[in-house]
Amino acid sequence: MARRDGKLGPGGGKSAADKVEGMGTPPKAYLRKVVFDDMSCVLIVDAQGTDPLPPEAVRNRFLQSLKRTGKPIW
Repeated sequence: MARRDGKLGPGGGKSAADKVEGMGTPPKAYLRKVVFDDMSCVLIVDAQGTDPLPPEAVRNRFLQSLKRTGKPIW
């Protein structure tokens, strides 16, 4: 999520740490929220139905792949 004015709203989203969370018990999804000064991004790896989650190394490679390389292009 990015706004053209560069603001994220109340709190600017800065209170959320960059971390990976398991969703559910046992986890059926993993979520990573990344907060930059002017945007917030969410990456999710999930399993549908009875499908298994990808192996941990594969999940983590995707979840850690997001890197900021410049300003958003509109």
